Amino acid sequence: MTSSTRKPSGEPIVEVEGLVTRFGSTVIHDHLSFTVDRGEIMGVVGGSGSGKSVMLRTILGLIHPAEGRIRLLGEEITGSDDAARSRRQRRMGMLFQDGALFSQLTIAENVAMPLIEHANVRADTAHRLAIEKLVLVGLKPGDGGKLPSELSGGMRKRAGLARALALDPELLLLDEPTAGLDPISAEGFDQLILDLNHALGVTVMLVTHDLDTLHAICDRVAALVDKQIRIAPIAELARDPHPWLQSYFGGPRGRAALRATEMPRASAGTPEPEARPDAPPAR
Repeated sequence: MTSSTRKPSGEPIVEVEGLVTRFGSTVIHDHLSFTVDRGEIMGVVGGSGSGKSVMLRTILGLIHPAEGRIRLLGEEITGSDDAARSRRQRRMGMLFQDGALFSQLTIAENVAMPLIEHANVRADTAHRLAIEKLVLVGLKPGDGGKLPSELSGGMRKRAGLARALALDPELLLLDEPTAGLDPISAEGFDQLILDLNHALGVTVMLVTHDLDTLHAICDRVAALVDKQIRIAPIAELARDPHPWLQSYFGGPRGRAALRATEMPRASAGTPEPEARPDAPPAR
């Protein structure tokens, strides 16, 4: 699994300038400026309370910044009206950390909802398209009739991703996509993101604490430290002398993740079995 064969376009799809977010008197981000290129996979890391998820929600338009400008998908979003915000959000998909699936709806109904509500697609057509999205993320058509409680954690993540992809977004925002998954399922989810990026050209920003994910699929990593942002390829960021970055990338887990990406598979000629997305929940 590697991102080395894929090159971002160099065209900015996210442009942030002087972003300030605060809650009351507490400043979360202090004049952040950065860009994300079309086709790029960018990881976002930072300590607890550094504002990783807040940044994603601000880009999505769910949180209004106190200061700064955001240009998204070629449009200035600061001060835009509700109609413009709604049109723009249809070009983005968001996977929240817990999947945020409606518990009383089937998986297919969850995935079909954006199509019905935002694209005025007929219910029968939306259901058919929802099944196609479920298959795209590695679930089976029959899983569409199940409730979220009937799926394993990994399957719910994939269902949430299918819903995020329902409107064929150009930008995909993922909040802790591998949190709570076992290592095999997490690796399978990483490969799924990489495959979708290759096949669909979708740009991805993902908040994660998973060092394996950062090494395996991210072109660059954005680190939120001291209310500022530092962005670089992971090898360069790991050499940054900032104490938090040294502890994060240079600690035992960081070194283990680096060794894992550099180590060839024990049986390179034999493909590893893929984790079954329909495996029953652990008891």
